[in-house]
Amino acid sequence: MPKDRLVRLGRYLAFILLLTQGLGTADAAVVRGRLQRFYPNRALAPAAGIPVTVWCVQYGRSAAFYSLYDGMFYLSNIPPGYYHLEIWVRPNQPMVYPITVREPNTDIPPINVP
Repeated sequence: MPKDRLVRLGRYLAFILLLTQGLGTADAAVVRGRLQRFYPNRALAPAAGIPVTVWCVQYGRSAAFYSLYDGMFYLSNIPPGYYHLEIWVRPNQPMVYPITVREPNTDIPPINVP
């Protein structure tokens, strides 16, 4: 196959991929919140680097988002519905909270993690 045909085919496939990605985000929301640690001296500090996911029967588990330096997490392109927010402080045993995702944003109150 000539090189110019391969380039055109690649561009066409990239366009189709972008088009289908855009179709799935029309009814989607962002889930955002903050993780914090409570220390013995009664100080609260951001909990960074902790994986956070959402899970439901219909859509399965989202990709993990690791909390940022300020403890914030953002899960995007989540369809509205009922989910379990999973905070993976321990590898095989997440902290689980039931949440309802609504468009355009769902704000989770600050969560204390061990």
